Amino acid sequence: MSLIDKLKEKLTQIKEDIAKAQEREAEVKSLLKQAEVREEKHLTEAEDIKRRIRLLQADLDKVNKRLEEQEAKLEQVTQKGQKEELCRKELEENEKEGDEKISELESESHH
Repeated sequence: MSLIDKLKEKLTQIKEDIAKAQEREAEVKSLLKQAEVREEKHLTEAEDIKRRIRLLQADLDKVNKRLEEQEAKLEQVTQKGQKEELCRKELEENEKEGDEKISELESESHH
């Protein structure tokens, strides 16, 4: 094999190596582009999730505030109901005592 043949063979090998390297570079660039697209998609999804979390947190805060307000109103109504129940019992007791006095007076007046 002559020197020219060896050089031609070496040149062919180098060309093949360059072609393989270029193919590999194209593959890697394609994979990188795909990874970048996935990354952008995931970042967008993460931002959407963060935004939804913020909105849900704001809704939760509103609901908790309304709950506190409703609990306060319920407490007021409960206290008012308890006071009214005490007043009702007092009135019933007064009515009962009044009825008893009337009965006593009526029986005394019939004697």
